[in-house]
Amino acid sequence: MGFFERIGNGISIGFFSIFLPLRHPRLYMYSLLNLVIMGMVFSYIGFVALAQHLLLTSPSYFLSFLIYVVGFTLGSLVYVGLIRTVVGSYQGKSYGFFQAMEVSVTQLFYIFILTFLSTLINQLPGLAPSVASLGVVAFILAFFFGIINTFFLPVLAFERTGFFDIIGRSLRYFGRGIIEIISSMAVVSIVMGLFTGFAVFCIISFAGAEQVQLAARGSISWLSVFMPIMWLVVIVGVVFWMFITGVMTIMPTMYDYLTHDRKNPRG
Repeated sequence: MGFFERIGNGISIGFFSIFLPLRHPRLYMYSLLNLVIMGMVFSYIGFVALAQHLLLTSPSYFLSFLIYVVGFTLGSLVYVGLIRTVVGSYQGKSYGFFQAMEVSVTQLFYIFILTFLSTLINQLPGLAPSVASLGVVAFILAFFFGIINTFFLPVLAFERTGFFDIIGRSLRYFGRGIIEIISSMAVVSIVMGLFTGFAVFCIISFAGAEQVQLAARGSISWLSVFMPIMWLVVIVGVVFWMFITGVMTIMPTMYDYLTHDRKNPRG
């Protein structure tokens, strides 16, 4: 397969995946549940930051770290359900909503370990900010784990094997599909940029540029700006949710593409 044909397939997969949930509405429920879990995690982190600032308290760092890891582990379980539903649709298999999220105790432990290590690596620079080399090491490891995370959950969901074998296969799939992955992500970035720009333009147009400027300066609250156009904010939020769901289906689609001799899901 030629270089430009692979780029074309990546672009095709990107566009195809964005609109795939329209054919499988259950995928929206997985992404919504995932967003709720992530929202609860980040709300807790925001509450901790606010408590430290206003109440001058110091909640347990270990507890915050554990909640963050557990939250992302649960979010990963939901994402496994989305992955199985997407790949199953290409293979003619059907899963129940909760059945798609089922994993063994061992698989759950693998997810927890990877999430724990990824989170710990992202925290390394903050643990010793004066040690420059630690930041470099953390950046390299974070980049490495970012590559692993691309196909870790699809491999875990469909190729029951050991932890290090999952990591090895994830790296191999990423290497095989790097051209398609980059081109599909470029499509997502362009579409997301266009949507964001259009959404911002609409909100500023309906809310009024002067009101937005006053809110940005802190002269008035953002709530007073958004309340009269709450209908528009809700529409933008729903479209953004639908778009994020489509983005979440790209890697399962890419996994099916790479494990079936680069057969394009579109036909």
